[in-house]
Amino acid sequence: MKKTYSFFILIVVLFTMHSCIYIDMNHFDRDDKVWLSPYNEGDTVLFRSRSGCDTLVVTKCYYNDTYVPFFFSTARNVMNAYAYVDMKVFHKNDSLLCWLALEREDDGTRISINFDDKLEKGKKADIELNHKRIGKDDYNDIVFCTGKSSIYPSKNIEHYYWSKSQGLIQYKYLTGEMYSIYKILPNKKKKGIW
Repeated sequence: MKKTYSFFILIVVLFTMHSCIYIDMNHFDRDDKVWLSPYNEGDTVLFRSRSGCDTLVVTKCYYNDTYVPFFFSTARNVMNAYAYVDMKVFHKNDSLLCWLALEREDDGTRISINFDDKLEKGKKADIELNHKRIGKDDYNDIVFCTGKSSIYPSKNIEHYYWSKSQGLIQYKYLTGEMYSIYKILPNKKKKGIW
């Protein structure tokens, strides 16, 4: 009887463990990690124009790319790496939301960049990176964001430039004001999400 009971317990444990293991796991590669590398939680970035200064504050960084094959709270048996950075831009008496999200899937990495409802999204392989000179600095990894993936129109932003390695570097308000990155004030207490 004890052997039958032990065998039954073993079968239940093995079945339970098998049903709680990811069959497939999709992890970020080095190139994926470059997209989120400019920011850490608590960082402050200053942007300036002829008429004033805006402040970007990184409010939250989240990263999930586990190598442990057990899942606990998902209905799927595939684990996709996922990461995002939430930011807030303070402009005069207003604040605008900004975020970047990456998800590694079977067919590649999907990227979403949003700034005040100007949404750009797509597969990383399909995102065209361009060159842009801002002041004295040259950037060779720029995404020009016009909001072509947006559902709602932006009330404030006409377009913006996002650098793969530097993050948000320039944006233009509907009023014509152009703001460019001026200074980065890193949060020395927090380390990167990578």
